[in-house]
Order: sequence, then C-alpha cells, then structure tokens
Amino acid sequence: MLKGSSNSLQKGFTLVELAVVTLIISVITAGFVVMAKSVITQQQQQRVAYETATLIPQLVDFAQRNNRLPCPDSDGDGVENCGSTGTGFPFNTILLSKPAVSSIGGAVSYIVSPDLIALSNIDDPQWKFSATNRQDFCRQLTNSLIKTLTVSEPAIVSRGSSVCSVANVVANPAVIIVDSGSTNADGAGSVFDGLNGSGFCYSSPAQPQTASYDDTVLVLGKALLAGDICS
Repeated sequence: MLKGSSNSLQKGFTLVELAVVTLIISVITAGFVVMAKSVITQQQQQRVAYETATLIPQLVDFAQRNNRLPCPDSDGDGVENCGSTGTGFPFNTILLSKPAVSSIGGAVSYIVSPDLIALSNIDDPQWKFSATNRQDFCRQLTNSLIKTLTVSEPAIVSRGSSVCSVANVVANPAVIIVDSGSTNADGAGSVFDGLNGSGFCYSSPAQPQTASYDDTVLVLGKALLAGDICS
C-alpha cells in the first residue's frame, strides 16, 4: 500500500489540475494588468489636469495687466483674433513659451465669455477692444455675474447631463478650458467628447472619465476672477 501511494504521488499533476492552476495564474495576471492600466490612466489624468490648470493663472495675470481677457486664436499661430469664432488658446498673446497642449498631446480648447473681451470704455461706449481701465473691467464683470443663466454664451451643464438646455446649465463662467485627452473616446468624429465638441455647452469639470469620455474641463469663474481683479 505504501509503495502504491508513492507511485501515485510521483505521477504529478493531472491535466485538470494543471488547467485549474493555469486559469488561476491567468486571472491573477489579468488583474495586475488592469491595475497597472488603471494606475497609468490616473497618472495621465493627473498630468493633464496639472498642465491645463497652469493656464488659469496666466489668464488672470493677463486680465490684471490688460483689464480684459484675451480673445481666442482662430488661425493656430497662438495670437488672439478678436472678433473671430475660434477656440484656439492664445498662448503667444499671454506670453507663454510654447503652445497650450497637454502632457499627453491632447488639444486644448479655449472658450471665453464675450462679455469680458469686447469691453466698452465707460467714457466712449463705441470704443471696443480699447485700453479700458480697471473700473470698466470690474463693472463688466459685475454686470455679467448677475445675468440669468443662458445657453447663448459659454455654459457648463450639470454633471452627467448630455443635453444643452437652460434647465441643465449651472454656470456661465468667464473661461472654459477643455483638454481633449489622447483619443476620440466617444467615436463621434471630434477629439472632444460629448458636449465639448460643439455649441456653447460644455461638460461639468466633475464629469467622470469613462471609456467614452476622456476630456478634462476646467473653468475660471467670474466671481473668482472678480475676487482676484477687483478686490
């Protein structure tokens, strides 16, 4: 009996046992791969958020020096084109040393409230884009702050909203900056996902990243800008 038992042990694992062990190893390996991808994705998102967030102080600095916000760039040279409908970031106008792109190569869209670029001088209302003073800018900010929420100017919708309507608007900020991420995640033909690809409505900064949404949205609120400029 003892000799038989020894022979049985020496036969090793059966095919079924080997299949079970292989399956367990595969499951564990897949789990590590998913975890690694998740960590890499989180790191990428953090880098994108950091790269994009550094643009906000630059805009505030420009507003402090010029008593208005810069117009968008419409031809890709980084210089503002006032009166245009572009959404390029005017990196040359605000004296950045390089184009505004994320650390993973995503495009950056710059959307600004029309109230805060085409300012009228108090003494000469017809004089647009003039060297207005701080009083002009703060007056315009205050007037813009008390306006009713609308979709006729750049708007942020509530988290999870996919419809551009007044009912979904939670803010009309001074500036919206959208980083497209690295892919056309929703497959809609634009590097920007969901509402970020068209119109005046944009997704909430709190919108979670998913398989079909990899954009990063930042805003410069009018109240925050007023606190920095007018206080």
